[in-house]
Amino acid sequence: MNENEVTSENIDNNLFQIANDVGILTHLCNDDLILLSEKVGISKKNINIEIKKILVEKLLLWLIGEIDTGLNFEERVNKIKFRFNSLFSEEVNFDINRIAKIQIAIVNAMKSQKESISSYQFTESLLKDQNYRCSVCGVPLREEFQKESDKFPQGIEPIFPPELDHVLPFYLLGNNQNYQILCKYCNGLKYNHLGSHEQGEILNGNHLKSEKIRRNNNDDKNKRRVAFWTIFNSPFCSKNSCTHSSRNSTLWVSKSLDEGTWSLGNLKVLCENHATSTAFWVHSCHTNT
Repeated sequence: MNENEVTSENIDNNLFQIANDVGILTHLCNDDLILLSEKVGISKKNINIEIKKILVEKLLLWLIGEIDTGLNFEERVNKIKFRFNSLFSEEVNFDINRIAKIQIAIVNAMKSQKESISSYQFTESLLKDQNYRCSVCGVPLREEFQKESDKFPQGIEPIFPPELDHVLPFYLLGNNQNYQILCKYCNGLKYNHLGSHEQGEILNGNHLKSEKIRRNNNDDKNKRRVAFWTIFNSPFCSKNSCTHSSRNSTLWVSKSLDEGTWSLGNLKVLCENHATSTAFWVHSCHTNT
């Protein structure tokens, strides 16, 4: 066996012992584990997407490296070149100038004021493009765009305050004009994350934390996060031939497989028209739905 090969025998992790105890064979190769995962409703496509997100982000942040705030552009390029030359035995085709510009954007963000809904001059245009609804959950952001709905108390959609979201977080590229408008609560769930892969228990499908919270009758934040990222990844109704999205409907989620767990990959997005009585709305704790 190659000394660098990762197996259950050379990983000091009790998770493998628990898995073996319940009959999951941790000696199976990755392909076998993926096949087993698909049998219980965990999509191979979703697995590959999440793995790619993790690897891309790890590599990108590794290439950006530590940030020195006192360098000019030329000094920054030379330092990156020196770092890469010391790490790679052969020439690599990374765009060093682009990496240096990203470093500068990060430095500038440290010194800048974050753009907000009140300071951004094109807020109204962006709201209009989104049909005055949250880009993720689809809740109306102004009273005149509310619709009657028997899914909510008082028979009408709620209104939540709008907030400006930096799709690529501010700390990474500053005020980069890559904006969307989210409701206050969606923006709180997204925070400054690049994606669901940055929230370990969501990525790993650890629904047990959610169940513990539910037993304590508190706001089930993990359940809401799973629902949020499911919609964030695809804010469209999954029903065949349905054209509704967050631009014209509130969006709900329900399990794809009832026997499965409440986790990424086992949830489907539904518009208000196709949401059943068991469907979950991500901000139900704020509307008593």
